[in-house]
Amino acid sequence: MPAARRAAALFFRDTLHLSERRACHLAAFSRSSLRRPQTRVEADRRLVERLRALAAERPRFGYRRLHMLLRREGWVVNVSVCTGCFANRVLRCAGGSASGWPRPTGSIA
Repeated sequence: MPAARRAAALFFRDTLHLSERRACHLAAFSRSSLRRPQTRVEADRRLVERLRALAAERPRFGYRRLHMLLRREGWVVNVSVCTGCFANRVLRCAGGSASGWPRPTGSIA
């Protein structure tokens, strides 16, 4: 949502030739956020790509174990960022029971 508001404010400013103040007011976006450079987008994209690659290699690993692998590779990233990447980018581990044992089928007689 903030990315869409930023894009709207930039559209108003550049295409409709409105002032920055009016463009941000119309888009309900703060001027300080518009001026702030977006540096995390590139790093976040590289992190998500690496998480996807690791999740493809090891589909049963969750975000905690993948975070451990990232730390071993030299990434300086908090576990909560990995959690957010899992929640937002729908990276999920393969299904199955929690204990690793197959679930019983049929009825108990």
